[in-house]
Amino acid sequence: MNLSLRAAALLLPLLLHDVQSAGDEQISGRHLRRNNKSSSSSLGLEESDETMSGNEEDLRRRLMKVHHDDMMFQALSCNANVSVDTCLGPDAVPFSTIVAAADLTPFDAIVKGVAEATQSSTCWGRPASYAINGDHGNFSHTCENSDSPAWWMVDFGDDNTAVGEVEIVNCQSGRKYRMVGANVEVLDADMSIVASKVVEDEQDIYYFNFDGAIGRHLRIIQHSKFNQAYEPLNIGEVEVYRAPALATGQTPYEHRYIKPGSNLTSEYVTGEAHIPCGVCAIVDYTNGDTVEIPRGINVEGMLYFPPTANVELRTPHLYVQGNLKIDAPNDDDGNKIKVHMIDTGYEQFMIPHVENEDQCSAVGCNFGKKAVGIAGGTLDIQALPDPSCPTWTFLKAVLDEEEGTNQVLEVGSKAAECWGRRLGNEILITDTIGWKSYASLIGTIASVNIDAGTVTLSSPPTTHTESNEKDFSDFNGQAPAGWISTLANDPDYPAEVAILSSSVTFDADTTQGNAGGRSWHCNVEQRRIGGHMMISHTSAVQRIEGVEFKNFGQSGKLGRYPIHFHICGDVSGSIVRKNIVRSSHQRCVVVHRSNNVIVEENVAFGHKGHCFMTEDRVETGNVFRKNLGADGQSLTCVENILGDKGDNQASTYWISNPKNQFIDNVAAGSINGFWISGGNDPIGMFSGNIAHSNLNEGIKLYEGNYRPNAPSLFVNSKSFRNYRQGVRLHLNKNIVFKGLLLADNGIAVSSFDNNNEIVFEDMTVIGLTAKAREFSVSLNPPISSGLHKETGICRFCQHTISGVKFASDPGHTQLSLQSVSFHGFEPHFDGTSEYDILALRLWGAFPGMHGAGGTILHGGDKRFWNMPFLEGVTIDSTDNGFDFERQLLTDQPQKMHGYFQDVNGTFHVDGPGVFIPQDSSGVVPDAPEFSFLADHRCNKANSRPDSLALFCAGSCIRKVFVHSNCPGDLLVTSTSTNEQSTFPPTRFRTLSAGWGKGYATDVWSTNLHVAFLPNDHYQLGCKNESGEIVNPKYMKVTFDGKTYQIRNNNNCCEHGWYDMNFARPPPLCSPYVDQGSFQLPEVPLYQHYEANEFLHPSNVAAEADGIKLWGVQFGGAHFGPVNFGTPGESRAVLLNWKKLSSHVRVHMRLDDGTLIGSVGNNDVEIDIPPEVSGIHEVIFTAHRFAGTHHFAKIISFDILPPFPTTSPTMSPAPTSSLVPTGIPPSMYELACGSSASACAGRRQSAEINELHPLRCCADFDLGKAWERKYPNSCPAGVFGASKLGDTCHKAVTFSEGKSICESKGGRLCTIREVLSNCVRWTGCQLDKEMIWTATDTKSVMGIVFTPNDNSKWFPFGSTLEDTGELAFSVKATNDAHVALGSAEVHPTSRYVPNHVEIFIGGWGNKRSGIRPATGDVKNQIETSGAYLSGSDYDTFRISWTPTDIKLEHLAVCDWVPMVTMDRSSLGIIIDRAIVMTGWGSSGEFKHFQGLPSSCEA
Repeated sequence: MNLSLRAAALLLPLLLHDVQSAGDEQISGRHLRRNNKSSSSSLGLEESDETMSGNEEDLRRRLMKVHHDDMMFQALSCNANVSVDTCLGPDAVPFSTIVAAADLTPFDAIVKGVAEATQSSTCWGRPASYAINGDHGNFSHTCENSDSPAWWMVDFGDDNTAVGEVEIVNCQSGRKYRMVGANVEVLDADMSIVASKVVEDEQDIYYFNFDGAIGRHLRIIQHSKFNQAYEPLNIGEVEVYRAPALATGQTPYEHRYIKPGSNLTSEYVTGEAHIPCGVCAIVDYTNGDTVEIPRGINVEGMLYFPPTANVELRTPHLYVQGNLKIDAPNDDDGNKIKVHMIDTGYEQFMIPHVENEDQCSAVGCNFGKKAVGIAGGTLDIQALPDPSCPTWTFLKAVLDEEEGTNQVLEVGSKAAECWGRRLGNEILITDTIGWKSYASLIGTIASVNIDAGTVTLSSPPTTHTESNEKDFSDFNGQAPAGWISTLANDPDYPAEVAILSSSVTFDADTTQGNAGGRSWHCNVEQRRIGGHMMISHTSAVQRIEGVEFKNFGQSGKLGRYPIHFHICGDVSGSIVRKNIVRSSHQRCVVVHRSNNVIVEENVAFGHKGHCFMTEDRVETGNVFRKNLGADGQSLTCVENILGDKGDNQASTYWISNPKNQFIDNVAAGSINGFWISGGNDPIGMFSGNIAHSNLNEGIKLYEGNYRPNAPSLFVNSKSFRNYRQGVRLHLNKNIVFKGLLLADNGIAVSSFDNNNEIVFEDMTVIGLTAKAREFSVSLNPPISSGLHKETGICRFCQHTISGVKFASDPGHTQLSLQSVSFHGFEPHFDGTSEYDILALRLWGAFPGMHGAGGTILHGGDKRFWNMPFLEGVTIDSTDNGFDFERQLLTDQPQKMHGYFQDVNGTFHVDGPGVFIPQDSSGVVPDAPEFSFLADHRCNKANSRPDSLALFCAGSCIRKVFVHSNCPGDLLVTSTSTNEQSTFPPTRFRTLSAGWGKGYATDVWSTNLHVAFLPNDHYQLGCKNESGEIVNPKYMKVTFDGKTYQIRNNNNCCEHGWYDMNFARPPPLCSPYVDQGSFQLPEVPLYQHYEANEFLHPSNVAAEADGIKLWGVQFGGAHFGPVNFGTPGESRAVLLNWKKLSSHVRVHMRLDDGTLIGSVGNNDVEIDIPPEVSGIHEVIFTAHRFAGTHHFAKIISFDILPPFPTTSPTMSPAPTSSLVPTGIPPSMYELACGSSASACAGRRQSAEINELHPLRCCADFDLGKAWERKYPNSCPAGVFGASKLGDTCHKAVTFSEGKSICESKGGRLCTIREVLSNCVRWTGCQLDKEMIWTATDTKSVMGIVFTPNDNSKWFPFGSTLEDTGELAFSVKATNDAHVALGSAEVHPTSRYVPNHVEIFIGGWGNKRSGIRPATGDVKNQIETSGAYLSGSDYDTFRISWTPTDIKLEHLAVCDWVPMVTMDRSSLGIIIDRAIVMTGWGSSGEFKHFQGLPSSCEA
């Protein structure tokens, strides 16, 4: 090919790069690395430590440039007119010309295998030669404290050695600091120092460049002292590379720095085969030449491989800043293109084009060893001779199966046509018998018959490991074990057959590597460094089709994978299609922070770590379609594990972000098939996927806590012949599997720990297929020990097959099986032993379940457990339908408190009933839930020889909650049989020392008993700790509705794992117990509570003799439930308490916030208003005007019997308005959604059937959607939400709103909470709307609610007289303000003209008084003291005459003066009152109705 004049002109700077004057300092960053810096970063480099000459400031500026994650390489504008037409036109440059102009001198290592090393002393048997023996683990070691100084040295054997790169691997024994401060020196033959570098910090690997310094020796010497003594040297490995010579044969030159002020593209010398921007080079090698390009290839223009290309290029790197285009080589000519990445022994750096110079440091971007790096450029590789050719298909038949040679394979006409174009290509046949290491088969194509759709192999296919690891060498060359599955002989489970060869190959030297120098963790063979392709920070469209990648990937090196989109953003249109990845040392196709890539019809075989994956959980819109991954292995070496990605349990598909699509993919013979590892969104699409022959799980949702916020659909997929589980669930929620086929798995579905709302619909579960039964004997060869025994070469050695295996899970709905059919669970004997085969198996800590959603009492800690819903479930044979985990019952009989309610009679021939366990001796466990199942009703459940299940035909068990204060057991007596049983108290909450403000002792609640009872009539009783019959303080029986909430040791709801728990609906079986089945004991009206009976605190401190209370802002202590008797009874509370601070009051409230009363000073008695009735929790809080220490201690309290009916009654003045019991209110309050809206502070009444917007509140954080807004105004501990279940509710009735809030674990907000901004800015654009509240209109009639907003006034009451008084009660923590003036002035701000202002509790409830004008602080008259309690109404009176204005407060029955102001000079007319709260407080104002009758006496 002739070189045109224009092309020569374009190429001239490159051809003349060696003709610089001898005095010029030649430059390059290509192979320069950071001195004394680790090279672990992917691209960006830190500041270099090299000493520079010239313009130091400009040089330092350039060296400080690093690549940032949010910066992108840009397409080079100088390539705007470069295309394939350019390459085929007169301006094209032959690539051979480019190569000829490059530096073709190979790099060589000076010291390996030939040099002699010495050191100042030798200890621990570690000589100097250990540092140059190629093994990083065998390090040299000088003696401790004996050398002054310590040194190590190597002799090159030549006085005129030009030293270039030096790499030093630090010893990893924990003494890396010993290298710090050492000098690395080049010495001449006379031992004079020629050049020296300093080790400045502690690193795993150090890189130095001596720029061609001429010398004889390299010495590492430690002059520094540690702890007043000279430290020894421990050196893992030293590699020294000769400085390269110029292509013209000149003497060695200084290794290339950037000259200060130079241009990055015109004045650096790299020796690369460099294609300048704007130039197209066409590959003109056509004879199968092997071309060495030792300095690498840098494509800034275009490099084009036409169909005529036939060449192998061997190079350490290929950088694409422009365009790389490869067309399919001519099949007829047998052309092939191979790019082979060679190992130079050190990291490679790319110098960016000037248009992208800011993207890298001055020494370049670190792409590492053996890199195909794309930085702003594009790949256009269309290496498919026929794009319609399949890369893999399902094997139709083996035509010589009976002969046992397995050489004639029916693959279909198109596959035969395509794959037969190059005879000698290899094909892959996956194994579908069950997992075994490297069980897939390899064969070579000898001939094809297109019409018959067959390929004939040159010899029978055999196993091949795609690995040189010693531990697996005996797997090579083995014949298939058993049969080869095909569509003909095993139609639902055929093997896949794939082409493994391509005419375009990217290959690499595979060298023994080390990730960080910790070599003792791994066998040498496990540390394998191949090539890698990285598309870095480049948003251009990429096309990679028809390429074979072999020996790519670098073990343990982050970012070094066969195909890697690295932080590319949106790359819509990019395609990775029909490629082959073989022998990958780390992963296959990795999409990292890149979106909208199509990855389809690729074949991966013999990979380490995950294969097809999204990396950082943020990738979206990517499509993985019809890919095949086979024979994946884990990265088992400790140093090779990459972060938290789980490559030590490799999965063919690792799905870190579900917002991508996975369609018709196959995972065959890896450790895991599909691993969904976290995320909160439904999966984009998961359809038609197949997972088979994997060691662990086919479809794995374990360890990722995948709990999407809406149902995530997995459809029409298969998971079969996986050694352990077909589907594994763990901590999951909102998952729907539809149309799933599970077969021949150790466990078809394994549900373990806290799964919620998981649905399996239209699923087929097959225990053992006919094919598996047929070959089970031949698949069980005796294996005594070693790797194969543990990893499953024996396909069904476990002899245990489970269909759906359930574990006990707290507070969750668990699985739902709908229209699920079980087949293949008949007994099976393989000639050696009987299989333990079972359709449903209960395991873990023994659940009990209903076929329609039942419940369980956990044996050990007595928490409650829910189990699956079964509907439309069928099974071929009930012999192996259901049983308990045999080993668990045998080994842990205390866990036998469980049962299974077979509602429809699916699992037993005798129809509906209940399964209960017995121990191995045939004894029914001593568990109360089985006490009332008569022996004659329960028989052995099945014919399984080791079954421990009994079946009680016709029995229907229901979970019963008995709430009581029984100090001991609950006594239950059957009135029909007089049988008795006791139920211990259930303790579902324990609080340990160290939480919050601290506890002195563990405290338990003992107020709930749970029984599982068949239909009958029962008498309930109560025992004390001594077993004596006593009357409880209260007792009630419940079945349905909200029952309790599980808390962790921090007394906090774990909303991720532990959702709100609800009692299940009545069982579908019948008859069952109901309220009419129970006779309760008489409850005494006198009750005594000790402090240690409290339920849970909010930042209180529990001590042996009481509960210490902090201020109300820290919460209170909860007790109960307490029985307040029937309506109308007048009773009292006698409180035994102790003041810990002065001026403190203790308030007692109900769990709904209603104030019962309070005590202060030496008071001990609180009257219970007659409206209070029924069973409630009570809450004690302490109130004091200031301080952060403990205020009071609760020791005990008593609920006293009713007062005599003739005795007068009184309530504390003032008291809160209580809602009368009886007929439910018909009107409730609406309140404005935000104090910043036009409707701020507004409220109105609404009928319960009206439609209004909804927001909800909760007393703890329920997770996503629930927020703690405006804590300065919203009451402590209240969380708000608007978007519930991703739905906004803008028009609901009161009842609908209440139900919606409670279904999400919350409640309707009170009017005060809404007006206090608890739900403001929580979404759905409801801030300007009137929101439903839980406050009924009658209960708040006459009350004015004021928000925490010191700029808004609200009208209070009717028209006033110019002489008069205003008596009112206010509830606020501070700053209750009243302004008196004329109604002619509209309050538009904090300052209202012609109004006098009365303020109460200003400055943090410390000062009160009167101001002559609103906001006139300067002229106010005030008094000190804390007059507001915060959670109770305090009463005040303002009176005025023409001459003065007076403020008073009510103390029991007397008005006590506070402050008086002269009115005569104010000139204010008073005819109305307005009120306000602010400065951190909201409030409630109401008119005072007069002193209680007791005061009149």
